[in-house]
Amino acid sequence: MVSPIRFGTATPRGRPSATIAVRFLPGVVLNGRRIGERDRVVHLVPAPAGTVPPDRLQAFCGQSFAPGQAEIVGVGRGMPCVVCLAAAPPADA
Repeated sequence: MVSPIRFGTATPRGRPSATIAVRFLPGVVLNGRRIGERDRVVHLVPAPAGTVPPDRLQAFCGQSFAPGQAEIVGVGRGMPCVVCLAAAPPADA
């Protein structure tokens, strides 16, 4: 049995306490077409609070991911979404 993922908690100001990097899984169909490798940029997503995953993950750039569409990416893997990099809060915020 797989243990539930423990997501980050919100700070007193309501900001996420952690950010996770995700990208579309290979073969995902979005807007009627299959996602290609160049579409699989790494997005930054605020880590949801609690142990129950949300209905969708929303990246700082506005891209959303439905369940089963995304994979978590390790640090330094893949091409980052430039809009996410600019829109994400600084690490010390």
